[in-house]
This record gives sequence, structure tokens and C-alpha cells, in this order.
Amino acid sequence: MEKNEPRSRHRSNSSQKQQEESSIYELKDLEELQDDDYFGTFKHDHHRHDSGPASQLLPDLPNFFLLFLLYFLQGIPVGLISGSLPILLQQSHKVSYTELGLLSFATYPFSFKLLWSPLVDSIFCRSFGQRRTWIIPFQFISGLIIYFSADYIENSINTEPCLITMTIILTTLMFMIATEDIAVDGWALTLLSEKNAKLGPTVQTIGQTCGYFLAYTLFLAFNSADFCNAYLRSEPLPDGLLSLSLFMKFWGIFFVLFGLLLLFKSENTVRVELTVKEAYTTLWKIAKAPQIRFLIFFLFSRKLFFSVFENMTHFKLLEKGLKKETMGLLALIAFPCEVIFSLITGKMTTTRILVPFEIGFMIRLVVCVLELLLVYFSDGLDSILGFGSVIALVIISSFATNLMRGSSGALFVRLSSKTSIGGSVMTLLNTLSNLGYSWPIFFIMSLVDFSTTKPCVGASGSDASVGVSGSDASVDGYYVVGVSSVVLGICWFFFLRCRIRQLEKLAPL
Repeated sequence: MEKNEPRSRHRSNSSQKQQEESSIYELKDLEELQDDDYFGTFKHDHHRHDSGPASQLLPDLPNFFLLFLLYFLQGIPVGLISGSLPILLQQSHKVSYTELGLLSFATYPFSFKLLWSPLVDSIFCRSFGQRRTWIIPFQFISGLIIYFSADYIENSINTEPCLITMTIILTTLMFMIATEDIAVDGWALTLLSEKNAKLGPTVQTIGQTCGYFLAYTLFLAFNSADFCNAYLRSEPLPDGLLSLSLFMKFWGIFFVLFGLLLLFKSENTVRVELTVKEAYTTLWKIAKAPQIRFLIFFLFSRKLFFSVFENMTHFKLLEKGLKKETMGLLALIAFPCEVIFSLITGKMTTTRILVPFEIGFMIRLVVCVLELLLVYFSDGLDSILGFGSVIALVIISSFATNLMRGSSGALFVRLSSKTSIGGSVMTLLNTLSNLGYSWPIFFIMSLVDFSTTKPCVGASGSDASVGVSGSDASVDGYYVVGVSSVVLGICWFFFLRCRIRQLEKLAPL
């Protein structure tokens, strides 16, 4: 507001013609000032009267592409750990859901990166750059871990998996990726111009989504011999076109090469320097501020009700007859929808930030009910009707998820844009959001195993036992936990709806 006062005094001393001309710019300034108040002020100094959206985006296109690649590479390990590896393990060895839940611990560094995020904000080499100090070396280390662990992980899946060793390797990799993500989130706050900063979460969503789908569903498609024989080959062969080892080695090399390219990217803006103690103290004051206590609860609990569906429905669909290669074909259909929905969400969050979240939450609950019905009543999903139903649910679920994710991302940008430790504040909010997703996985899968029983076998009347597959179970825990999650989700939403809307009124931290 202060930088416009001299301009206002100048207008008061101008001629009548200049006043009329200036009034047009005053209206434009008012809109821009409202945008500044909403998303925060950055250190960039740009022309305030651009001719249109295209002229605003054009100067930042190289930076948009850089952020996209950084987030894209983050999505590849996440797609492997959360998607491809559990399915390959389950199909090769029929491991239990509890054992698969153990692998989910590898994603926990994303949920606890808050503990070391002030170090990333406060310790750096000035000549190298505040963010590049962390991004480039951790990019190298991540690439080396991916490359040299590729053969071991593939051999472990094909023979007898040691889930503990595999989890340790993947947890180390995710620690590197999570630390790099702290620096990337902080860099995004200053890398983009003031006008385009609000599009940062959209770039993050698109980038990570592309990486996730590449490493999950697209990889599974080209790894499947059935898919390749059906759609890509004239003569059938016993293996797919792409092995896990080859896929990991390729992207390990790509990580290292991209790290080399980052050496040629300059970093000019350095935010206010803080000592490690000052960074932790500032972050602690923000974390315990009364206005964000409910925000913490909101981020910690909002994904609990979808955990069983997001982590187990694809296993149930495989049990019901959906082939792995068909799941890969779903990715080809869902991927462009993910990108389009991310762009739509970016537009929707420019005014009422959390309205898209409310819409997405209710749509997702409806989709959860439809998923339960589809799994329960479907005996064969390779029919046209079954395949079409799965596609419809995947697309609608993707739309709802993007609404919730984009809405939260826009809120994070607004709250963290004016603080000197913006990267740590973004990490605080993203950590709570990630923790809200990751912490229920192991417990939900264990609960499904616990509540699943098989019919008693033999005349001795032995106790029912817990099994992996629910297809022959007398009580399938998937339905028990699924129905309970939907009911609790409905109660959570309607009891807290008014409080959720109040989060939009929070001032920047």
C-alpha cells in the first residue's frame, strides 16, 4: 500500500485529463493490491500494468519449466514406492496388507521433514545460492541411490523380498527427496514473479502428478507382458518391454544429469538470513499460534477417511479380475485429465480458496461409496460396462482430489508468502498435509487384515484366520473399514464445515 501513496499525490496535482486517465490505472492498481494482500509480497519488481495473462506468464516460462521438472522428478520415487512396488510385491508373493503397510514407512520423511526444514532455510553457501546449496547435492545423491539399488530391488521382488532392507533403502531415498523438496518449495516463493506466484501450487501438482503416473501406472503397463503382447507386439513374449531395474537406472542417470544442469542456473534472490536457532524459534512461534491450531487439525485429519480407498481399492480391483495391463491403460486415459483438472483448480482458487475443497471433499465421499459398490457387485471388470465404470470413477476421483489438493496449496502460498522463512512455513504446512495422508496407511491396512476373516475349515471348528485376499473371506475388512470411513467423513465435514470456511480469513503468517 505504501508504494502507491506517491503515485496518488502525483495524481492529485495533475490536470483534469491526467486525472481521468489515471483513474483507469487506479482501478487496475486496486485489483493488483487486493491480489498482493491475498498472496503476499515478494522481492521481485515487475511492471504493474501488463496487457494480459499471456504477457504475465511469458517472462516466467523458463522458471515454470524448471519448477515442473523439479517436482516431476520428486513424483517418480513416490510413484514407485506408493504404487508400483506394492503391486509387484503383492502379485509376486501375496504378501499381507500389514506387510505392504510396512513399505509405506518409506514415505514418512515427507511427513517429518519439518524437523530439519529450518536447517535448509538458514544454512547455505551464499555464493552458491540459498536453495541450490541443498537441491543440487541431494539431486546427485538421490540419483545414485536410485541407480545402484535398482538391481537389488528387482531381484528382491523376483525372489524372496526382505521388506525391512528394502524399506531402509527407500526411506533413505525419500529423505533425500524430502530435503530437496523443502528447498524447492522455498525457491518457488521467489523464483516466480509476484503475479505468477499463486500458480506455484498448480505447477507442483502437475509436476508431481506427471512423475507419479509415469512411475506407477505407465511403468506397470510397459512392465506387464500381457499389456505389451496385447497392444504393442505382433508376437507374444514372456516379459514386458520395461524392467524395473532398467527403469530405475535410467531415471537415476537423469537425476544426476539434471543436477549438473542446475549448476548453470543462477539464483539471485536471498531472503532474510536467520541463524538456525532463530529459524527454529520463528517456526515454533508460528506453529503454536492460536489462529492455526484448527488448521493443524484440519490438515492432519482431512485425508483419513479416504485412506482405505486410495491405498487398497486397486488391490481389490485386481482381485476382482482387473488385469495389471488394463490398469496401465487407465493411466493413459486419466493422465491428461489430471493435468486439465490441475489447471481448472488453479483458476478456481483465485477467489474463494476453500470452496473447491468443500466441493471436492463431498464428491470424493460419493466416489468412495461407488467404489465400495463396484468392488462388491462386480465379478468381472474386463467387460465394457465394468471397464467403463472404473474409468468414470478414476476420472471423477481425480477431479475431486485435485480440487482438494489445489485448494490447500493456494492456502499454503497465501499463509507463507510474507515470512522470512517462507520455505520452512511451506514445509510446515506441507508436512502436516503429507502426514495426514501417510500416518493412517499402516494402521488402516492392519485394521483391514484384522477385521477380515475366512470361513472355518474342517470339522474341528478352528478359529477363522486372517488372510490377504478378501475374495474368499466370510467378512472382508475392506468393506467394514470402508463403510466406517465414509460415515465418519460425512460427520467430520458437516460438524466442521463452518470452521473450515473460517480458515480463508487467516492472515499471512
